[in-house]
Amino acid sequence: MHVTELDKAKELLTIDEGSLDQECLKHPRRMLRWVLLEADARQEVSLAKARMELTEARLKRLIRADPAVHGLKDKPTEGAINEALTEESRYQEDLAAYNGAKHHQDQVAGVVSALTEKRRAIERLVELRQIDYYAEPRPKVGSDAMQQGVKRAARGPVDWNGE
Repeated sequence: MHVTELDKAKELLTIDEGSLDQECLKHPRRMLRWVLLEADARQEVSLAKARMELTEARLKRLIRADPAVHGLKDKPTEGAINEALTEESRYQEDLAAYNGAKHHQDQVAGVVSALTEKRRAIERLVELRQIDYYAEPRPKVGSDAMQQGVKRAARGPVDWNGE
């Protein structure tokens, strides 16, 4: 994943508490985009692994066919063949491509996981809004503060100038 994609992903994780309705509407499209990217990344890992395994099989066959070219004895052991295989540049390139694809898949999966957490956070914020969590505190009915407020209202407005 490119650095710009990661930066965009970080921006996607911010929640604008002032417009939760827009966050709720936009989130499914964002999630779909990243889930599809995750599927593409899984496919790339599968293809890279298949290429690496094919290269591995071909190189092992070549090593077994002529072990002396690779610095091995006439009847090399499986361990010696594997060591010779890891020294081959073609195998190293395919292994690096596989590891890169796997890393990309892990990054995309991390973004999908973070977006799932964002969805949960949005849901919780909506629930808090519904129960007036952010409203001004109100005295409970029957409390002393409530009774004092009723008495003050009955007396009329307070004259702060003393007149």
